[in-house]
Amino acid sequence: MALLKRLWLLLLAVLAVLLGLAVVLANPEPLTMELFGYPLGPMPSGLWLLLGVSLGCLLGLLASLPALLRLKRKAYLLNKQLAKQRLSQSREQQKGA
Repeated sequence: MALLKRLWLLLLAVLAVLLGLAVVLANPEPLTMELFGYPLGPMPSGLWLLLGVSLGCLLGLLASLPALLRLKRKAYLLNKQLAKQRLSQSREQQKGA
């Protein structure tokens, strides 16, 4: 099952790269961007588009990371508490039997 999941992830990565190449090749016009008054140099407009989308995805992941870590910690603590309860219940059942 893990192998199948890895193959799907590999397939998705290859498709993402091919889609990115298609966007860059479909938009070859050079475009010069300025960031805080500094020119960043001419690059194809498709590449600027991919950089913008990639940066937005990365920032979105970073913004959601604290909430994700908080939820994972809560789930870990709840699982730990559940394991303790199950252990105490099984000990009570063994004493009663």
